[in-house]
Amino acid sequence: MPFVCCHGHHETTTVRKGESRRDRIDWKAADRQRAKQEGPIRRASMRIFEAMADPIPLDVIADAIRSGQADALLQYINAPELPPIDLEKVPAKMRKAATPVTATGVAITSAATRAEQKEIAAALQIRTALQSLAWASGESASAGLGGSFTLANPYTVPWLEQRTAELVVEITTTTREAIRETVAQLYLEGGSPQRLARRVKPLIGLRSDQMRAVLRRGEELTVAGVSQAAQTRALDAYGRKLLRQRAELIARTETVFAQAAGQNQAFQLAVDQGLVLAGSVRVWVADPGERTCPICLDLDGQEQPIGGMFESLIGPLEMPPAHPNCRCAIVLETR
Repeated sequence: MPFVCCHGHHETTTVRKGESRRDRIDWKAADRQRAKQEGPIRRASMRIFEAMADPIPLDVIADAIRSGQADALLQYINAPELPPIDLEKVPAKMRKAATPVTATGVAITSAATRAEQKEIAAALQIRTALQSLAWASGESASAGLGGSFTLANPYTVPWLEQRTAELVVEITTTTREAIRETVAQLYLEGGSPQRLARRVKPLIGLRSDQMRAVLRRGEELTVAGVSQAAQTRALDAYGRKLLRQRAELIARTETVFAQAAGQNQAFQLAVDQGLVLAGSVRVWVADPGERTCPICLDLDGQEQPIGGMFESLIGPLEMPPAHPNCRCAIVLETR
């Protein structure tokens, strides 16, 4: 009979006629697996935000607001280059998912500035969390297919290096865009550049929409006659809340990505090892929650071969997540 290897599930289960693919996935087990790494990624993301903001002098921010030109300010915010994973430090057979294979502290201290060192260290903590989750997911999927999974394969380490680098670039790019827009807006509105600089610095790391939300809150407090000191306290707290929300969103999205990637890598290894029959397909399964979005509902039930791309409303996708906070999964079926 055909079988399914379920995302986040540790067994290969038999497909019964009429049985729902969604019912064959242990969604709670998948959530528990991801939850173990969400905390480390969330905390590391917050450290990346802090590392970007700390070295920027208030005078530089004030000058940018005074002139409406953010270029000098943006020179402080660049994505650092991450050291590669040392494959010689990866055991031939990993025994624990938490075994770190990231670069050593020696590689980190070669960074040019202390801020870059902090940012690289935080990014490597994210990479280790993604590695742990991808390994656990890949091992589970391989076991269901009768194979074995180690990080010393052609797929996992390149993915880890690429995905972590992409994430750091994404965070940096959205932060730079937010700063550029905010500087332009504050320049047009006027006001004390020094006072506005003190308001902006704690917000570095937010997206453009989040920055705008804080500025709107400031306008509302001003209209309400709230003192400058009280405004500063309220806006700092609000900005910190939004930074935590952004870090949480990163953690939730990246853990789904790592879980799906580990599974996908196991499928690719199974093909290489001749463990998957011709005609096997990956099936996209949407999260059964009430708030499932149109993108995921459109993908639900779509079948693609291993290595194929799913066609979505937003373009081709190799695997979940389809968007931030996506909770979709993939199952493998043979016929």
